Amino acid sequence: ALPVVDDENRFLGMITVDDAMEILEDEATEDAYRAGGSEPLEQPYLTATVFDIARKRGTWLLVLINTAVLTINV
Repeated sequence: ALPVVDDENRFLGMITVDDAMEILEDEATEDAYRAGGSEPLEQPYLTATVFDIARKRGTWLLVLINTAVLTINV
């Protein structure tokens, strides 16, 4: 565990290894979604509405569809 202090070195709390690992995992997942061209969902996939999923994935899908159309025409 790591202590958390303010600018005047007053103890504010502690960060455990579990907390740090959870934050690192969340950030890595978000980075993977962004690298794949989509935005991460704020809620579990199975509980998200179709509209939310379509909105998050829509831009990337449009790019892929347009690329496929261009490829077919060549």
